[in-house]
Amino acid sequence: RLVDRPRPMQALADVREVALVRTHPQVLAVFRAPDVVLSPTPNQKINGRSFPSGHAVNNSVLATLAILFFGRLGALYIIPAGLVCYSRIYCGSHWPSDVFISVFVGVGFALICYALLAYFYRKVTARWFPRFHSLHPELAPPASR
Repeated sequence: RLVDRPRPMQALADVREVALVRTHPQVLAVFRAPDVVLSPTPNQKINGRSFPSGHAVNNSVLATLAILFFGRLGALYIIPAGLVCYSRIYCGSHWPSDVFISVFVGVGFALICYALLAYFYRKVTARWFPRFHSLHPELAPPASR
């Protein structure tokens, strides 16, 4: 609400909107052709909800944490995270700049949270669980993989 930027399908005429067909359970919609329609021409003021992209933020946080905790194996999550980010643009839900900035917000958020948790992990385990701390001095394994 702070940015108040309309989504592409709200701001532009004839933007492609792609949605899965309604099925129960929803996963069955993957096997059916999606509904593809063009957005109507905007004719009144629109309140925007385009920025940030929650899908892009959440998946970039997951990708960052997967890399921090699982190294190269975790880096494989970049592929589905990238596909989710692309789908937000393809479906007409977000502008490319919204998704791009949302990825940076997600990575930054993950790194800040990880740094705080790692700091508290070192302090708490060293004081309360010294034997465990001697076996596992860091929150994530070393990056030598």
